[in-house]
Amino acid sequence: MAFARFVRRAIDDARDERGWTVTDLAAHTGVGRSTVFRWLAGDWQDYPELAKVRGFCAALDLPVAAAFRALGLPTPVPPRAAAATTPRSRPTYG
Repeated sequence: MAFARFVRRAIDDARDERGWTVTDLAAHTGVGRSTVFRWLAGDWQDYPELAKVRGFCAALDLPVAAAFRALGLPTPVPPRAAAATTPRSRPTYG
């Protein structure tokens, strides 16, 4: 239920700071109203679709890591950091 609390706070902040309704929030985040209400109810199988969680966070200027923590998932590695830690392949000559 930590994720439901995270979503509730995000919705309340969007309403207070931006004047958004749930319909506005859905339009700006790309997450449908029914999905938002399912998230609020804690009604999802396994985990919410992570691409939707990322879009939700991006539109509301929320850290994705906070959403992932609320879901009990490991903190995502930013793309640049992942690229920096990926070993480079060496060219083969032959």
